[in-house]
Amino acid sequence: MHPTLRDTLNEVAGVLALDAKRFRLLRPHEYEPILEAITEQFLNVGTKGLNYYRWWENFKGSTASFHAADAYKLLPKLLPHNQALWFIVEDSSKKAAPFWVYEADAEAINQVLAESHQFEYYIVSKKQDWLLCETHHEVLVAVGEPMIRALSNAKTERSG
Repeated sequence: MHPTLRDTLNEVAGVLALDAKRFRLLRPHEYEPILEAITEQFLNVGTKGLNYYRWWENFKGSTASFHAADAYKLLPKLLPHNQALWFIVEDSSKKAAPFWVYEADAEAINQVLAESHQFEYYIVSKKQDWLLCETHHEVLVAVGEPMIRALSNAKTERSG
């Protein structure tokens, strides 16, 4: 049997010696209300999005996007430091609610992404005032004014 994406990420976190304070998989009873709130906040389909792949096709409100190979390398410029975030991983092998939710800090997320194969993920502030995702097309998509502004600044720095 092939390891699941969850297994792979947990293994990577173990190799990186990330403790549960920095990278922790939430249990279903913990992550279900979080996912419901996030889908209501950011998706035009609301909680129906719990069973959707590619949330980025259903964002509501203003967005900004930026195509970049190794897009995760921009995360240190985009994400707040020393702050717990929601790291939501889309797993197409998972039947119902195709997501795993981690509570993690920005540095831990970046380290895990650097050591993993590409997959779609979403990073959300705990205040739910912004969301950032990377699609399977290596496109970063920002929702919410603070992250739209941060992504626009990163684009300007990269092209300048």
